[in-house]
Amino acid sequence: MKKLLLILLCFPLLFGCGREAKTIETDKEKKDVQFVVSDDFIPVDNETYINSFMESASLLNLSEKEQVDLINRNRKMIEMYAKMGAEDMSENMVIKKTESIASQKELNYLVKQLKEKGGRADEILPVEVELISSGNKKYKNKYNYFEIVSKIDASEQIINSRYNAMYSIDISNNYYQIFLNTNIRTDIDDVIVNILIQ
Repeated sequence: MKKLLLILLCFPLLFGCGREAKTIETDKEKKDVQFVVSDDFIPVDNETYINSFMESASLLNLSEKEQVDLINRNRKMIEMYAKMGAEDMSENMVIKKTESIASQKELNYLVKQLKEKGGRADEILPVEVELISSGNKKYKNKYNYFEIVSKIDASEQIINSRYNAMYSIDISNNYYQIFLNTNIRTDIDDVIVNILIQ
């Protein structure tokens, strides 16, 4: 179970691919994009962030120095949240600032892999990955995004069934990937209450 959780947390490193507003400043247009996140998810503390990514980065067969460099580079671009009241990091959300949006070809390839059950999760652990939905949508009729939502079912009780969503979103030419891992199906509108640009 721990290995699958680490893989799910590691995905943002590889895929580069009260209410509290988090600011991630963009480099291109110097605009501040604020994600107003639901009270159901809280920012993780620095220790949890570092431990999660150190364990995830260890799966990449990098030296300790390379792991630390990778974490430091990503720290400026990634915000990590945990589900309020969760005992571990199995329910989480990661928001990653990217330099470009994933191409339609890359997204279609990922969807194809999920449909064929040829994704990495199948090769590592005895789990079934079911594609729930994929396609282009608009967040609150403002911002275009592409979503891929899947469900993981464990054979042999390694993990509980869980939902995984990846959103690739364009916010006025500022690009983000949002990864959402939950025990019950949760959509982007459920956790991102609003997106503000200043």
